Amino acid sequence: MAYRQAWQLVEEMNQRAESPLVEKLFGRKGGGGARLTPAAEKAKTVFYEI
Repeated sequence: MAYRQAWQLVEEMNQRAESPLVEKLFGRKGGGGARLTPAAEKAKTVFYEI
């Protein structure tokens, strides 16, 4: 999957969720990145309990 396509899917997922699930990190040493938000961690826990 292309990098751009992956980020488009992440952005769509964030828009559909009640609150963002992934946040971008800018300006870190060695470049940026991304991390799951607390809402995503909660969703992950709920999903794995099913």
